[in-house]
Amino acid sequence: MTLKSQEKATADQFDRLVRPHIPALYRMAYKLAGSQFDAEDIVQDVLIKLYPKTAEMAEVEQLEPWLKRVVYNQFVDLSRRQKRNPASYQNSDTPEDPDSLEQQPASTPGPEKSVQNSQQSQVIEQALSTLSHDNRVLVVMHLIEGFTLQEVSELIDVPLGTLKSRLHRVKAELKKSLRVEPFAGAKRVIGRGGHHEMF
Repeated sequence: MTLKSQEKATADQFDRLVRPHIPALYRMAYKLAGSQFDAEDIVQDVLIKLYPKTAEMAEVEQLEPWLKRVVYNQFVDLSRRQKRNPASYQNSDTPEDPDSLEQQPASTPGPEKSVQNSQQSQVIEQALSTLSHDNRVLVVMHLIEGFTLQEVSELIDVPLGTLKSRLHRVKAELKKSLRVEPFAGAKRVIGRGGHHEMF
């Protein structure tokens, strides 16, 4: 196999592995960052970093949760850069519905379903915008993306007991301020601990 054919084979494999997950990765990045501009930046950087690891990704059994951990780490990296040099990251970004920015599957939902999804996304984003950085991360990773508290604890290096107490306060805060359960129908990846109720 020539070098050119090897490169094409790697590119094709990377595309097959990653492309199906890009919409979910973007939604997660958008919910973490609260910005279309930052979400696109995060996902683009993740794809660039992962391309040399195509062979490694091919061996991962549950790829989407693995990819989402990479997205979270990239979000943390971006947040640190923004704190060090905030002027470089100022933009006129306008929040948009992340579901409207992804390529839709062949069976596109009808108008009523699209409106329902859009309204749900707006409610979720409204809820997330009221939270502190740390609480936003907790809600996105646990309540929306479905990582177990133990997985979140290991990922962000915060004691499990601290996360449980914080989660209890955040749930109470959201219910009191919004008087709704904003994450009741959110799409998410079920963590290794299995399905669990959000509220």
